[in-house]
Amino acid sequence: RFLFVNEAMARMTGYAVADLIGMDFRKIVAPEDVEMVVDRYQRRQAGEEVKSNYEFRLLHKDGTRIPVEVTNTRLEKAGLFLCIVRDIRPRLALEQAHRETFAIIEESPVVVFLWRNQTNWPVEFVTTNVERIFGYTDADFLSGRILYRQVVHPDDRERVDRDLASHSRDTDRTE
Repeated sequence: RFLFVNEAMARMTGYAVADLIGMDFRKIVAPEDVEMVVDRYQRRQAGEEVKSNYEFRLLHKDGTRIPVEVTNTRLEKAGLFLCIVRDIRPRLALEQAHRETFAIIEESPVVVFLWRNQTNWPVEFVTTNVERIFGYTDADFLSGRILYRQVVHPDDRERVDRDLASHSRDTDRTE
């Protein structure tokens, strides 16, 4: 049961603080996650080492599921748990946008490179579609077997060299 909740928890769940105080926490855990959350709680209560940071879905008063990340700290002497609950919808939306962006890139005729601002431009990151476009695997680039400069068309190397030399004058730039 909740002994204390803040206004942020009330806003996240749609309940008033007064309604949450004394409420069994299982009432606001999505039904499909209750077993996992209760199991973790019981194992921690028994003193078992259980990862204190995990994700599940809260159940908003209106029935909406809210993905959250919880960090639990067991307050041994008080026999209580201090739980920090974070709404992870923004992070999940960003991760989804990232996946979608890279899916578009992977299907396009564009390769994304991130290389170090060092001699021969060692590659730190490259999209996996590089093999389809340049014939070299991402591992070829990441291992240094193939350098970014090697895939720049000979007609463009002088211009790219100038651009990179200009870029490299800024000593704060490393990528």
